[in-house]
Amino acid sequence: DAKSLESLPFVDSVTPSLSNSLTVRYANQDATASVEGVGEDYFRVRGYEIAKGQFWDEESVNSLAQEAVIDDNTRKEMF
Repeated sequence: DAKSLESLPFVDSVTPSLSNSLTVRYANQDATASVEGVGEDYFRVRGYEIAKGQFWDEESVNSLAQEAVIDDNTRKEMF
């Protein structure tokens, strides 16, 4: 359990992730994408920066908000 590991004094951060290849749809466009379900610290732990918008937070994760972070290639193809 990520929360249990995170409580250990020698652990700075824990971020769970689950990956799968799925078909995603926006409007009438379909694309195959690598989709990862991740925790709120994932982007900080991996050192990722965001170009536009925001990453989600603990509240988004706890409420099971349907939010996505996409890369530039996906943005160009789908939007």
